[in-house]
Amino acid sequence: MKAADLICHNGAVGKVQEPDCPPKRPPQRVNGKFLKGPIRWDWLRRAGAIRGRALHVGIVIWQQVGCTGSHIVSINQRAIADEFGIDRTTVHRGVRDLEQAGLISVVESHPGRRLKVELNELPCSTVVTASPT
Repeated sequence: MKAADLICHNGAVGKVQEPDCPPKRPPQRVNGKFLKGPIRWDWLRRAGAIRGRALHVGIVIWQQVGCTGSHIVSINQRAIADEFGIDRTTVHRGVRDLEQAGLISVVESHPGRRLKVELNELPCSTVVTASPT
């Protein structure tokens, strides 16, 4: 324990014991891909309710958003398809379904180029309370 000076509001000086704290560790580096949060549970629930692999596509979009810090990201549909072992048209349907559900917006789309999408934040859900009966 270390002693530190304490000055009270009346001018008296005293000693306070401070606990010895272990030295702070430097932040850990993560090797490989990771998913950065927080991710809204409502967003994941709605994406999971969509048929097919829309949730897979949505998680990749969230991963890109976490890495870039921007809500508008470029996604490579072929790379997503290869990573999850699915067809590229399945990824395209997932993007379309996420857009129709209002979870993402396609910002830019050109044949043969990466797709630019924007992650849409959902409005806060309203809390429903039971009425007294």
